[in-house]
Amino acid sequence: MTVTNVNEEPTLSANAKLSVPENTTGTVYTATGSDPENVQLFYTLSGTDAGLFNLDTNTGALSFKSAPDYEAPADAGGNNIYNVNLTANDGSLNSAPQALLISVANVDDANAAPIFTSSSKANVAENSTAVATLMATDADGDTLTYSVTGGADQALFSWTAIVVHLPSLMRQTSKLLGIVIVITLMLLKSPPMTARAIPHR
Repeated sequence: MTVTNVNEEPTLSANAKLSVPENTTGTVYTATGSDPENVQLFYTLSGTDAGLFNLDTNTGALSFKSAPDYEAPADAGGNNIYNVNLTANDGSLNSAPQALLISVANVDDANAAPIFTSSSKANVAENSTAVATLMATDADGDTLTYSVTGGADQALFSWTAIVVHLPSLMRQTSKLLGIVIVITLMLLKSPPMTARAIPHR
């Protein structure tokens, strides 16, 4: 009796999940296949986000074409989870696809200082209390908090959220003309903003 070898398809490891930090370059994963006939395997890539990766067809090494940016995800789902499928081929037969989920993790980038977008001057009618509503933006998307941190007249002001209030200004109170307060965003390296509240006469 003669036993004839029948070619069998190669196999890849089970479905895989991995996480890599943003800005990663180089190999993020290497496909590992096996074949009953011990022949050289070649690898192919498919799946939703396959176009964003390079694959070495001989070694199975997978890498991003462009380093991923957590703040600007390029995956189809826009959620920093990249979906690809790896397949091994022995020259005639393919393995079952291996689904690979690659999550990109956030890395704390250098914190950018927030920037005031509201005017540093306010004209205030007499007998009014609301002086100004302050607005600012932050490139990192951080939550901003505000505080009055200086100025010769800061004691005359009260503070509600981002609205500056002043007790009613009377026309006769000339000493209040040109009131100066300093308002600071409480984040790293934020330059203080000087606001001048000028009552109408």
